[in-house]
Amino acid sequence: MTEQMWMELHSLANAKLSVQPSDHLLEVGCGVGAFLHPFAQKGVRISGIDYSPPMIEVARRFLPQGAFEQGEANHLPWHDATFDKVASMGVFLYFRDWAYAEQVLDEMLRVVKPGGRCFVIDINDRAKMTLAEEIRRRNIGAEKYDELYADLRQMYYERDWFREFASKRGLPHEISDQAIANYDSALWRFNFYFEKTV
Repeated sequence: MTEQMWMELHSLANAKLSVQPSDHLLEVGCGVGAFLHPFAQKGVRISGIDYSPPMIEVARRFLPQGAFEQGEANHLPWHDATFDKVASMGVFLYFRDWAYAEQVLDEMLRVVKPGGRCFVIDINDRAKMTLAEEIRRRNIGAEKYDELYADLRQMYYERDWFREFASKRGLPHEISDQAIANYDSALWRFNFYFEKTV
């Protein structure tokens, strides 16, 4: 992904979340904090959690004004209704199963304030799994692909699974295609937006 694609993706997320300078924003699966950085530059209060201790250490050095925790995404170490907005970009790809993913969504819902917004970005579409695997193998090379992803298979989700999650909880929601120009992964990825009702 180029810097231009990254900023386009970031702008899309910002438009959907409508992050204000007074907001407290959490990223689930924050890595080194790249997604949070532009928000921090605007004075937004930021927090993040990631499973990887080295990435959290980098995030703490890179964004000392943020509050970063190392831990599991399905057990967020914050009180109910702590955040105004919650985002998760590119980590649902690596969850172990759908049950874990549902726990993460419920945790996002728990820690966001009533009326708050949540946005899950870059989700693999199960209906396009064959296309995704073919393109990724072609771009990387079949042998290299098998070597790189031998122990890191990505999760693919049915869009209806997210719709059912939101419907069962009475949440306003939207599923949208990942429309980023020249970003190959956009061909098989989508986004899931939901709001916590007041």
